[in-house]
Amino acid sequence: MHVLFTPRFPLDVVAKPRSDIPEYAYCAYQAAKGRYMQHVPLAAYHNQADIEDWHENIAWLLAAHDAGLDVHILDRITPLPERAQDIKPLISLSRPFDPNRPFALFGPQPLRARLTTSAIDGQSWPSPAGAAAANRYASNPAFQRHAGRQVQLCDVEGTGLNGKVVHSGQPSEITHALENWAAAGPVDALIKNVFQPKYGPLYPVELPAGAHPVACKQAVYDALSYDLLDLEGRTQALLLQGRIEMRDEYRIFVIGGRVVTGAGCIERHTPWDRIPGETFDPQMENLRGSGGIRVDRARAKLYRQFAERIVPELMAEDPELRDFSLDLAVNADGAPLIIELNPVATSGLYACRIEKLVGAIRDQHAYNRIAAA
Repeated sequence: MHVLFTPRFPLDVVAKPRSDIPEYAYCAYQAAKGRYMQHVPLAAYHNQADIEDWHENIAWLLAAHDAGLDVHILDRITPLPERAQDIKPLISLSRPFDPNRPFALFGPQPLRARLTTSAIDGQSWPSPAGAAAANRYASNPAFQRHAGRQVQLCDVEGTGLNGKVVHSGQPSEITHALENWAAAGPVDALIKNVFQPKYGPLYPVELPAGAHPVACKQAVYDALSYDLLDLEGRTQALLLQGRIEMRDEYRIFVIGGRVVTGAGCIERHTPWDRIPGETFDPQMENLRGSGGIRVDRARAKLYRQFAERIVPELMAEDPELRDFSLDLAVNADGAPLIIELNPVATSGLYACRIEKLVGAIRDQHAYNRIAAA
């Protein structure tokens, strides 16, 4: 299998590593930089390169090369053509690109915009159908069972582009849903746009018990403001969820239904920050972005076991769900829950074991070819 790799930054850019990290991590960052510069001799340090973004991107490149895959570096600006024979790599790390062989797409834009819309002729990973399945996680009954909080998938009042009308009185319409929630007690909730994955923030909504329908409608307008314009008449566009305490956020990667690797959702971490020997990195940050990082192997084990138990349920509810990242947390009582799912190709790596992830993608591709023969 070929790998078509898109760099996040210009090829002559190399990010400087931090100095305030453990020695094993500093050595890993230096080694990654050195290996990249062997493949791209013109590269040099550039202060403007974001450390995490640059190294996470390069981790995909180096892991693919280490996995024995034929890696081809593309221009980061030019959109990919529809036909494989029209693809022109800038650099091939091993054999020349063969448009007649299947390939995987690693890297950010301009590839990312295509992932949930259409496949390029010859593309074997990621699957657009699989990415779409991960993005529609909110409608998956297994997610709803294991969300650990009150959740409801909601429509938005108005007339959609397809002419379909969503009325405010429908039980699944967002303002009507808030009325029902308020009828049961005070509302402290967050609204997530699940129609456009990774678009916009979480929108907070607070209402008193028994809130009037007009107040519920105004709360939606106040929270989403002009973002509502893109959602009018959309069904299952918003996820209404009760606000609860979530701690120790953790990302698990699943390939072909197999739990492969995982790491804490620590923004400053890349695969080079992984504690050596760990496949499910045990570094945790109590509250995301707080900086209070600790090692907790018991928590990492809890997440791995929880993922292994619920992944079959998630996949049974949606047969197109195969490869995805699974974001987990614990509530105030220490019980694990699902935050969300995302396509692997658009997920941050954190301190996962990238070689395990890429190896699983390679092996799953080989299995799929045998099964299809």
